[in-house]
Amino acid sequence: MQLRILLLAILFWPVLSQAQISSHWKHQLWTKWLPALEMGTAEDRWQARLAFLTWPEASLPVLRQGMMTSESQENWRFAQVLAQIGDESDIQRMLDAWQSLSSTRQDVWVGSLEKLYMRFRQESQQKLLLTRLQFESNEAIDSKSGRTDGEIIYKLSNSTASPRLVKVRINIWRGIADPYWPAQLHWLEAGNSVEVSLPITLLFEPRVPTVRLDLDVMEIGVRETLLHERYEIPVSGRPAPPKSRQRPLNLPKTDDSIIPERRSEEAESG
Repeated sequence: MQLRILLLAILFWPVLSQAQISSHWKHQLWTKWLPALEMGTAEDRWQARLAFLTWPEASLPVLRQGMMTSESQENWRFAQVLAQIGDESDIQRMLDAWQSLSSTRQDVWVGSLEKLYMRFRQESQQKLLLTRLQFESNEAIDSKSGRTDGEIIYKLSNSTASPRLVKVRINIWRGIADPYWPAQLHWLEAGNSVEVSLPITLLFEPRVPTVRLDLDVMEIGVRETLLHERYEIPVSGRPAPPKSRQRPLNLPKTDDSIIPERRSEEAESG
C-alpha cells in the first residue's frame, strides 16, 4: 500500500504539492498504521513498520505522540521503530514514556534506548562526577528495632561535552530495602546533573553494626562499570555523613557487547 502511494506521488508530483502528499500520508499513518503497529497481527505489524520507515520525516510526529499518549501495554512497539528513525531528543521522550506509563517489556525499552543512543554517542576524555551519596534519616536509628525509614540520595553530574545515558543500580548488603528499587536510567545532557531521592525502609538484624549500600553506575551500551561506590550506614546511631567529594567516572571506549550484570558479592558478616 505504501509503495503504491509513493508511486502515485511520483506520477502526479506536478499536480500534487508536497504538503498534500505529506498530509495524506500522515492520515494513513494515524488511521491505519499506528493501530496496526500497536495491536495488529504479526503481518500487520510488519507492514506498519515498513510504512513508518518509508518516510521518517512524516512518521516521527505520529510515532512520538502515539507513544506518549498510548495506554496500551504494547506501546513498547513504538519505541522499537523510533529507535531506528528517531533523533537524540527522542531518548528523553522514550524514558518518560517508559517510566510514566508503567510499560511492560523492560528488555525491549532498554534495548531500543541503547540502539538509539549508540547512533549518536560521541567519545569524550572528560569525566562524569558522583557528587553526592548518602542515606538520610530524620531520626536516630534504633538498632534494637531492626528497621529505619529514610532516603537514599545520590547526585550525578555530566562534565563532558556530550550527553550520556547511564544506568544506576543500588544493592543493599547485611540488610533488606523495602521497597526494592530497580535500576534507574538517566539521560544527562552535557553540563547537567541529576539528583535522585529514593524513599526506603531498611530492615536489618539488630546485631549488625552497619548496613552496606553499593552503588554502580554504567553507561548504556558500554561493557564496563564506570563506578562502584560503597557506603556504610551505621545502625547504632545517626547515619554516616554524605560522600560529597567529586569522584570522577572514566568513560571507556564504545563496545557493542551487551551490558553484563555486576558480579554478585557475598554479604559480609557483621
